[in-house]
Amino acid sequence: MEFAYRKNRLLKASRFVQITHFSAFFAQLRRLPKECCGLVLLLPVLWGNPALADTPDLSAYERGRFEIKSANGLHSLAFDANVYIDSILVESDGSYTGASATQFRQARLAVTGRLYGIFDYAMRFDMKNVDNDSQSLQDIFITYNRGPLKVTFGQKDLPYSTEGPMSAKHIVFVERSMVSEFFNSSVLGVGGRAPGVRVAWRTAGDSLLLEGGYFFLRSAGGQESTLEDGHGVTGHAIFSRQKGEGSPLFHIGVAAGYRQYDNDGIAGLRLRPDSSTGDALLDTGVSRNGGTRLATIDSYTSLNVSGIFARKRFWVNGEYFYGKFDNSASGGDEAGGYYIQTGFFLTPDTRSYDPSGYWGGVTPVQPLHEGGTGAWEVALRYGWISLGAGQIHNSSSHQSGSTLTAALNWYPNPNVRFQLNYTRAFCDKSCAWRDGDPEFLAGR
Repeated sequence: MEFAYRKNRLLKASRFVQITHFSAFFAQLRRLPKECCGLVLLLPVLWGNPALADTPDLSAYERGRFEIKSANGLHSLAFDANVYIDSILVESDGSYTGASATQFRQARLAVTGRLYGIFDYAMRFDMKNVDNDSQSLQDIFITYNRGPLKVTFGQKDLPYSTEGPMSAKHIVFVERSMVSEFFNSSVLGVGGRAPGVRVAWRTAGDSLLLEGGYFFLRSAGGQESTLEDGHGVTGHAIFSRQKGEGSPLFHIGVAAGYRQYDNDGIAGLRLRPDSSTGDALLDTGVSRNGGTRLATIDSYTSLNVSGIFARKRFWVNGEYFYGKFDNSASGGDEAGGYYIQTGFFLTPDTRSYDPSGYWGGVTPVQPLHEGGTGAWEVALRYGWISLGAGQIHNSSSHQSGSTLTAALNWYPNPNVRFQLNYTRAFCDKSCAWRDGDPEFLAGR
């Protein structure tokens, strides 16, 4: 009797969650920009999901999210939300200008699930500025998943780099490396997010992953609104090996991409030094009055090499990037950079690894709600980048700079994270400021 009573309450609760979540969810859909109208193509997938049409057999809170599954386990529907609140203090003894700030850096809502055991789908929205009608559609895709083969249609992170496609829920520092931010920028189109079709093949045991596809440049607002009609290919190969939990982890990856810009130009990029505020360390041509100057580029080719090693509490990973900008009239330009970062857990915890080629989340061995201390981690990162003289930033001399960042992270449980970062930026040549090495203290 007690079991039947609790099951009945659980089913009623799951129906209530369906109604409340979807009423709020679709209320926000009406406020999305017109560019997001393509998501209606996925609505029949949601409404036709048997996990919604029939009474679910199981409703549970798993992997940090609420998930509803059908009785046969072939259909599922899950809700996910992420909110990041950042504060940053800026200090400089030179000409660098930057204001300290506190902001909602990100507020995202996601609906994911599976159909018939072989189709995965996802829709993710950034709702940070919901009152200003400036929401952003992050991901919308459906994947055919059968054995070692995956075929994906829609928009999601491109198969390039280790840190670029990694969820913001799992990045070690408050900001991704400025080197990674540049080469994974949607402006260049080889990394970041873009619509297209991709195919992935994985060997048994997940030791080798081959993935690649054909993509279009993503249309975006603001300084990126000039991007039109670009297209190209991106792909990577990843080899990883870990015999068992607690054993050493090895990863090596190689990625490459090519983009053709049919409008013969790319929007300018301003690269801040591992910070979300203040002057740019490197500037590819965005004028100070808010206007945008275009670099005349016909095509772009990029190469990435990544490596990861982890053993128990210790981990280290790094990436090298190279980019070649071509112009049929005046030659071209080059850019290159790398970063290396390492960390160590002060508590008996480890960082998980996703076979797709990047870090996963941290699940404390002794979470705070069970009387433990949570997981404590210290980390250090160094990054360097250089932009050659010429087409990419309309300058007669190259630009280069570097950053050094130290971090202290606390994970009370798998769903909550507190981060504290100290960053110092160094200008090697032709930076946006004339003198001084700015410092940043950032918390998330």
